[in-house]
Amino acid sequence: KPADCPLDNGVLYFGRGEYEVGELWLKSGQTLFLDEGAVVYGQLRASAAHDIRVAGRGIFCGSRADHGEHTRDVLVNMEYCRNVEIEGVMFRDSPSWTLRFLECEGVHIDNVKQIGWMINSDGVDLCNTRHVVVENSLLRNYDDNISLKAFNWWSGMNNTYDVTMRDCVLWADCAHNFL
Repeated sequence: KPADCPLDNGVLYFGRGEYEVGELWLKSGQTLFLDEGAVVYGQLRASAAHDIRVAGRGIFCGSRADHGEHTRDVLVNMEYCRNVEIEGVMFRDSPSWTLRFLECEGVHIDNVKQIGWMINSDGVDLCNTRHVVVENSLLRNYDDNISLKAFNWWSGMNNTYDVTMRDCVLWADCAHNFL
């Protein structure tokens, strides 16, 4: 965690200002809170974590990441996680997919604003993920906004199912709103 980001009771807090975090990893039981006026540059990661939350009214931004054709990285990558909540935050300028969930269970996305202008700047990619609610959100991307993907992987969880989407605005500049 950055030196100027206090950790209190499992909460990583970013107040008003700009922060460069590189790769920020969430662990089980942690909350990332971006207060109003906070702009956090970097990538967000979690693997095999549970009960994690990203909340607030700030911005998580990928504009300082490499947007080159062969080096683009996912802005938020959650793998093998359970009980993930993302609420209120704006995600801006991902160099590739914005919110990627791989083999996750129990994902709730509420009141998220997301804007991406790159080719492959998908909004929400649900890859072999189940029990998902996406609501009250605005997604605008050059590419797909919500993508359900089912890969035949080795783990046995090769389906995406039980996905509810309601009260969202989707604006795809080139590709699909829902795929």
